[in-house]
Amino acid sequence: MNAETVIIKRIGPSSALKVGTAVGLVLGVIYALLGNLVIDDAAERLALLCAVVFGGAIGGGISALVAAWVYNIALNLTGGLQLEVSFEGDEAGKHKGVPPSVGSMMSHDE
Repeated sequence: MNAETVIIKRIGPSSALKVGTAVGLVLGVIYALLGNLVIDDAAERLALLCAVVFGGAIGGGISALVAAWVYNIALNLTGGLQLEVSFEGDEAGKHKGVPPSVGSMMSHDE
């Protein structure tokens, strides 16, 4: 097993927005489905579904965007977040510091 240290210097706000929106959307659907178990009126069920799902998606996206912004400020002050990553398989040592999935894509370009 090949272990390397990776330092995260920045989180892309647009990728944080996409991930936060997806997480908020999934959680919104789950919460709406659970809420619909206790509501009898069809109109109220639809209103709850729309409000919770879209509110969760928008809220999740905005929250992740703000969190990435604050996180990037903290990373600039502290120098980054250090992680230790382990790679397995034949591709692990081929491209030092590059995950095997990315390394296999790079080998076609060489």
